[in-house]
Formats: sequence, structure tokens, C-alpha cells
Amino acid sequence: PPFAIATGAGDFEPLGSFPALERAVKSLADRQLLTPTDFYAASTEARRQAFTISGDLGESTIARVREILGENLEGPANREAFTKTVREQFDSLPISDSHLEQVYRNAANEAYSQGMDHVLENPLVVDAFPYRAYFAIHDTRARHTHRELEKLGLSGTNIYHKDDPTWRRFKPPWDWSCRCGWAPISIRAAALQGVQEAVEWLQNGREPAHIWVAPPP
Repeated sequence: PPFAIATGAGDFEPLGSFPALERAVKSLADRQLLTPTDFYAASTEARRQAFTISGDLGESTIARVREILGENLEGPANREAFTKTVREQFDSLPISDSHLEQVYRNAANEAYSQGMDHVLENPLVVDAFPYRAYFAIHDTRARHTHRELEKLGLSGTNIYHKDDPTWRRFKPPWDWSCRCGWAPISIRAAALQGVQEAVEWLQNGREPAHIWVAPPP
């Protein structure tokens, strides 16, 4: 992700600033706590702004798990460390380690994704990266529907315009336990990947009238 480096006054220690990561932690902390019933009854967009854990858990427990997850993201992000800390603080949490892994993956991936969006909305970079590339995980656990999105974009590529409704609906993570990722793409990079509208945009310097890709079946 984009980052800035500053020099501390009076010494030579570099101070790193990672806006996407900082925003990810804030995004997680700001999420509304919902019971599982309310969470799954909410719209897709509402769920992006909420946090829950399936199971018969009280709001204080859910809030503390969210807090531990945020603390984990601020350091070297590690799902094993997250699970270990949760187990240490709750003697009899009625959910399995594999379920905690999904809680970690879902919340962390969504928070990182929102953090990246926030950084890319900055006026200094918003026009430089009008496209987004979709990357699926290629292993035996990956669902074919997720892999298909790597070739349903513009000109049959994994690239979508950032304002495309299909991209907004399927921006990772878009499904339970989605491990897919994405990256910002410039006009030149999109053109090199074979996106025809980007080729024309690069050649004549005029933004094309975007034709959104068809939603997946």
C-alpha cells in the first residue's frame, strides 16, 4: 500500500506511516456490533460496516474479540496470535479455532480493503489509479466462482473500473471466508494487460465513456 516516511526531529530514526493499515484498524473499531441474526438480515453494504461472531455470545464478548483483532492488526498481523489471545482471555468460548480463523480472515480482509479504498480516495492519487485488479487464491480451497472473477473483467481480464457496479459488488472480500485480494491499477498498466478502453485512453488522452462489465451469472 502507499506509505510515507518521515525523519524524526533530532535523530536519524525513520518513522513509518502506513495510511491504509491505520485506516483498517480505525475501520474495524468503528464497526457497529450486531447479533448474528441482525447481521445476516442486513444488506450487503450494512454488513460491510458491522462486526459479529456466530454463536451464543454476549455483546461484551463480541466487542472484546473485535478489540483483540484490532490490536493484532496494529502489530505483525497473525491469525495464530489472534486465536491464542482470544483463548487466553475466554476460558470457554463456544466456537472452534477454525471458526475464529474465519472471523479473523473476514474482518481483517474487509478492514484492509476499506483502508486501501480510503487511501486511494486521496486527491493526490485518485486519478492515477482508475482501475482495480482482482486476484483469487489458486489452491484446492478456492471456489470456482471466485477464480472466475479473474476473467470476467474488462476485455476478459481481471481488471475492472473502480466505479463499475460489478466491481463494487464483488470487491474482495465479497463472500464468507473470501481470501481474494485486489490492487489499484493505472491506465498504462491496464493497457499493458490488454484492456482495450485503457489502450484507447492512453493513446488519445481522453477518458472513454465507460461500459460496465456484465454481472456474473
